[in-house]
Amino acid sequence: MRLISVILQANLIIMLSIHCAAIRAENNQALYELGGKRYFERDLDPAAKQKLYELKSLYYKKFREAMDLSLLNQYIDQEMAKSNKSRKEVHDLLFEQKFDKDLFDAWIKERKGIATNVERRRYMRHRKLATKEKLVQKMKDEGNYKDNLRWPIPPKVEISTKGFPVFGAKDAKVTIVSFYGFYRCDRCLAQYDTLEVLNHKYKGKVKIVYMFHDGKPAKNSTLIAKGLVCAASQNKFLEYLDLAILEMKQKEKYVKNYAKDVGLNMDDFSDCLDSSATTDMVYRSYSEAKRLGVDRGSVYVNGVKLYSIRYEDYIELIENSYAS
Repeated sequence: MRLISVILQANLIIMLSIHCAAIRAENNQALYELGGKRYFERDLDPAAKQKLYELKSLYYKKFREAMDLSLLNQYIDQEMAKSNKSRKEVHDLLFEQKFDKDLFDAWIKERKGIATNVERRRYMRHRKLATKEKLVQKMKDEGNYKDNLRWPIPPKVEISTKGFPVFGAKDAKVTIVSFYGFYRCDRCLAQYDTLEVLNHKYKGKVKIVYMFHDGKPAKNSTLIAKGLVCAASQNKFLEYLDLAILEMKQKEKYVKNYAKDVGLNMDDFSDCLDSSATTDMVYRSYSEAKRLGVDRGSVYVNGVKLYSIRYEDYIELIENSYAS
């Protein structure tokens, strides 16, 4: 059985390496032919480029997992040879650790969680995973580990932002574009909180453009997007956005209530809301989101899609942009 496992593992590595080489060569090889014309990755539309990048990123992650598994198994093999113990015995010694209440309590406190049986099981899985990662890193450090795989380069796109609400320095080196949705979009709420902090932290250094992912007729979320356009015309965009984001889960809340709450001129607001120009603007944003192939809550930094919602990742991108 062990021999079979080694053979399968070796075949997996070979297959992944071949596939990896194919991915690295994609930019120099045609992806397909149509009507006698050869199409390369650079010829794809923005949405297709983004999907291809996501596929490559998933492959990269799975490749790393496979390589780490191989290294971990090599470590266990070495320990079996040294100790003359069975695989199960070595595995249990390495990973079946005793529960430590003090460490568990500290972990719960750090996560601001509650000490339940579910959390206890999660904590033990966390410790096992941490041990595996530590052993894999040890193998890499001691063996001068290298592989030929590199993280794929994310596609950079041009986004049509003309006419949409902009805050921050107009000539900033960093432009952040966020696509909001207003129905059950927890990611939108998280992005809103992060962008609000960034706007203060990098005042005068970043430009934030607010766009909308909602554009389908007769949808409440589309009405809110139209309300934001009209609030912007009265210089109350952020105030209106505060309510729209925070109240998005309360479906009874109608779009005009937000306008009243932030003190807009209701006659002007109603006229704006019924305006074809407002509808066109919201639909233009929605069409741009569809062209790019993005979801609600998507954010671009200088034309590159940011998948994380971690504040630290925004900081890293912004700082790198100013360092380059």
